[in-house]
Amino acid sequence: MAVRFDDRIATITAQGADDPLARAAMWRQLVDILAQTNVRDLSPLTRDSAYAFLEQGRQIIDPTGRRMIASALGGRRLSLDMVRFFAADRPEVAAPLLLTVRLDPTEWSQLVASIGPVARSLIRQRRDLDPAVRRQLDHFGPSDLMLPDDRAPADAPDAAPDAVLDLSGLE
Repeated sequence: MAVRFDDRIATITAQGADDPLARAAMWRQLVDILAQTNVRDLSPLTRDSAYAFLEQGRQIIDPTGRRMIASALGGRRLSLDMVRFFAADRPEVAAPLLLTVRLDPTEWSQLVASIGPVARSLIRQRRDLDPAVRRQLDHFGPSDLMLPDDRAPADAPDAAPDAVLDLSGLE
């Protein structure tokens, strides 16, 4: 039996593209390949290289384009790495994927534990989550439901650098 070597990821990440349209096409191709590939079949070096390329591209590809790509992945089973990648993006980019992606309860639990409050707030909108995952989200509730205090330190005396503005008493 012949062993087939898959070098699609290495081919994309090794290419240089100064043209923004070419870079966007390469980014889209890489997302598609990773969405269709079993992550366990990738070496850690290949996986890390692919996600580093995607992360760099996130700074170049406009949010509307990223949102369209995330929408195209909606409703599918994806690797946890791919879902985490999009969960770290802007809410308008992450939403179409997080609201429709299919994960098993263990994957949901791992995802919830590894993402930020904005992505968790999107996931809270789902009605198909396992009760254990819903309880896990509830555990994050108090910290997730506070808004950051964006005032300058001079405007907020005695504020710690990571201070948040608690609006729970305003009703």
